Order: sequence, then C-alpha cells, then structure tokens
Amino acid sequence: MRNVLIALGALSDSDIDWVLAVGSKVKVAKGKPLVRMGQPIDALYLLLEGQFGVSVSQPSVGPSIEQPVGQPIDYQIVAQLTAGDIVGEMSIVDSQMPSANVTALQESWVLSIPRSQLKRHLSTDLGFAARFYRMVALFLSSRLRVLNAQAAGSRLSSLEAGIYDADEIAPDVLDDLALAASRFEWILHRLDIK
Repeated sequence: MRNVLIALGALSDSDIDWVLAVGSKVKVAKGKPLVRMGQPIDALYLLLEGQFGVSVSQPSVGPSIEQPVGQPIDYQIVAQLTAGDIVGEMSIVDSQMPSANVTALQESWVLSIPRSQLKRHLSTDLGFAARFYRMVALFLSSRLRVLNAQAAGSRLSSLEAGIYDADEIAPDVLDDLALAASRFEWILHRLDIK
C-alpha cells in the first residue's frame, strides 16, 4: 500500500481521471504471468487487488548436468507485490524489455494502462509528464531504499540500521498521504473492486 500512496500523491485528480478513462480493469488468474522477462510489455499496471510474485531466472552459463537443454529455467521469487504496486514502469521509462517475471500468486485485479496511449499522453501533456516521471522516480527510489535496507540489515548495528528504515516515508511525501489514500479508495470504488 505504501507504493500507491507515493504514486498517487504525485499525480493530480485530472491525471487520475485520465488513467481511469484509458485504463482497463483486468482479472488475472492465479499462476498467469502479467509480465515475462525479456518480452515486450504493452501496458503499465496498477495492482488493485491480489498478490503477485516477482521472479528472475537463476544464473546459468549454459547447458549443464543440473539444467539440460530443453529443461525449464529455474526461477526464484525475489519479491511479492500487492495492491498499490506498479508494474512496468521501468520499461516505460527506459524502453527496455522487462528484467523480471511477474506472476499472479492468487486471483488478482489490475488496472492496465496501454503503453501507446501513455507514451502519447506523456509527449503531449507536459504537466502530466512531469508529475508521472516524479511519481516513477519516487516509486523507484522507495523500492531501492527498501532493497538497500534489506541488504544492509544484516551488516549494520541497530543504531546504524535506523538510518535505513525501509518503512520511513520522506516528509514531503507524507503531506500527500491522506489525499493519495482517498484517491486509491476512489479508484477501487470506481472500478467496483471491494
């Protein structure tokens, strides 16, 4: 939920209206991939309800006794995503293929925002573009801080670890929390989720 508060706090009400107008509510069955590593992605997704696993392939040099040719690649879940998380933002920003798989761990709902419409809107509405890219920067910064805190947690004393508190939200983002929370509830209500 923290991520949606960061994201929706950076956007305006008219931005949310636009997202709802072009987006589609999509049901994702348990076990169905939303994003496949190395394959084009045609949308940005806002996770509305449910749970997804983020997985990456285990590194391998090539065929070996442990992984013969034709055997499925072994994937390891590295993170779990829930309501409020955003998927596909990196591919929108850098136009690269996804670097991980995202698969539904249970029946879930997402808001799918078509990439082509999003890219067109970003190029024609500079105010939206500024707010959108700020949102992505805040979102990715938050994600990186959490990963850094997790990596550093075992190496730092409790006093040192306090400066890397993954649950802490920046003061300027805190100002938008109540507004962002009400926006997410409004989105769920408009899309008839809950």
